[in-house]
Amino acid sequence: MQQLIVATSERMGLWVQETQDRISRFEESADRLITGYRLWLIDGVSMLYFVATIQLARAKLIWTDEFFTLYLSQLSSGSKR
Repeated sequence: MQQLIVATSERMGLWVQETQDRISRFEESADRLITGYRLWLIDGVSMLYFVATIQLARAKLIWTDEFFTLYLSQLSSGSKR
């Protein structure tokens, strides 16, 4: 029974070490990728944002603040002319 516990503990320790090594390699690769292609990444995210924003703006032509502006402009100002 003791040997089983020791063997399991050793395998678990080996698995943890391998997983930490994989995470470390992934982190280094991601860092190199981000450093090398920073402008491309910013451009790509910006393009996705603008495309989504334009599509939403085309679907909803009048926004709530424009209705508030219209309603407020039609109220009497309280002063007599």
